[in-house]
Amino acid sequence: MDTTSTPANIASLIARNLVPAVGVLFLGWSAGNLLVLYYLDTILSFAVVMVLIAGHVTGLGKAGTRGRPIRGPLDWVKACAGSLLGAILIGLPLCVPLVFVLSAFDWSISAALADRGFLAGLAMQTAGSIYGGLQAHRDLLARSDDDRVLNHRAAFIFARWLVVLIVAFSGVSGLLGPWIGGTLIVLAYAGASVYFELFPERALAWLHPKDRK
Repeated sequence: MDTTSTPANIASLIARNLVPAVGVLFLGWSAGNLLVLYYLDTILSFAVVMVLIAGHVTGLGKAGTRGRPIRGPLDWVKACAGSLLGAILIGLPLCVPLVFVLSAFDWSISAALADRGFLAGLAMQTAGSIYGGLQAHRDLLARSDDDRVLNHRAAFIFARWLVVLIVAFSGVSGLLGPWIGGTLIVLAYAGASVYFELFPERALAWLHPKDRK
């Protein structure tokens, strides 16, 4: 477990992640909208990690510039655009099971775009990703283990979504419908978020079991 975690921090982490499931069960929130937001958050998180790798590990891919931080507006534009494109390409196969789940839930993109809560969530995710990326950039400037930090963050993002894909592939959520089945997938995402946040080494160990041995 993360040694910096305290009972209060753990309780807060669990509560934050359970709120969406409670919303679906008791407040009429759309499980489909939440799953789309979770997927988009995964894409944005991958993009942030990729731009941080470009700035702190590969130096925007230039030879001999390992560890060179991104400098200037042009570097930022190049890194952000390339990272977002890369994250979208990586994320395409990851959304296939989600498409089938949303189809079973009769989810509609037009209805989602007409939902102010969905649009507000999307805006908050985008703003949060930008702020989180800038904060992580500042934090990494003061560290010397950029590779390790970013490797663990990438593993966290992928492992969390992989849990969602496993539940989606099982087909159980589609059979149970958007209320119970949707809550099940939301809980899978929440549970994975809490677990891998508390035990950050286990995401990497799960994805790379041979390295663990």
